[in-house]
Amino acid sequence: MKFLFLRQKKEKGSIALLLTFLILNVMLIIIFGLSNIFIGQLKTSAYINRSAPALYAADAGAEFALYEYSKEAMVSGSETSVILGSSNASFDVTWDYNILPSDPDYPNWIISNGNYLNIIRRITIQ
Repeated sequence: MKFLFLRQKKEKGSIALLLTFLILNVMLIIIFGLSNIFIGQLKTSAYINRSAPALYAADAGAEFALYEYSKEAMVSGSETSVILGSSNASFDVTWDYNILPSDPDYPNWIISNGNYLNIIRRITIQ
């Protein structure tokens, strides 16, 4: 009778240990799953923070081309590249225009690519 009592106690202890191990594993799976989601969100927000200056650089390039067009200093089929200050942002502008804007076979267009930390945003004006 004495040995039967000790055997039952050992089984109860091993079941408690097994349940504790199972609960810890479930908690670790949940934590790793949530951390994977949060890391993805952090990467996305960093990408968005770098995207805005690239869009502004592309907008600056389009404005530059429109300004040159208003001065009539543009040469058809030209391209220019400018680095904006110390922010590491730059833009590349390509344009082509027709002296006679009514010609449908030869449309006017401006393409401006803004670049900031290897994130590129494009603005096209036709």
